[in-house]
Amino acid sequence: MSFNILLTAGSGFPYTGILNPIPVTTSRAPLPSGAVNNDRMPWANRIDVRVQRRFSVTDGSRITAFLWIQNLLDTVNIQNVWRYTGLPGDDGFLAIPEGQQFLDSAPPVAEVLYRHRNRSLGNYGLPRLTRLGIRFDF
Repeated sequence: MSFNILLTAGSGFPYTGILNPIPVTTSRAPLPSGAVNNDRMPWANRIDVRVQRRFSVTDGSRITAFLWIQNLLDTVNIQNVWRYTGLPGDDGFLAIPEGQQFLDSAPPVAEVLYRHRNRSLGNYGLPRLTRLGIRFDF
């Protein structure tokens, strides 16, 4: 029988924040809020656990039963942020005048749909993932 624990931790990656989001209709570059890579994302950590037990079946054949849990504590790890807000789920568009104009001219459900569309799942790390399995070696 074997039991493995893997603890992974890391400081947040640097990124360059911007002063204001640029509407899609303009071609000018955004202005940085400070020096290049001056801002940092939050720390991330993860605990993975794997337990397995090997059984002999016949001469040279084995069955291994395992339980593998990734992100045991279901920690929300931020892997990317929007440069204007520094948040993983809000790009800041609805806070600027163009965003307010969009909300005023759109149906009431527009804000909910925009926030749902803006919620980039790639900005977050792996949620808890549990695998239970059997491996046959011959």
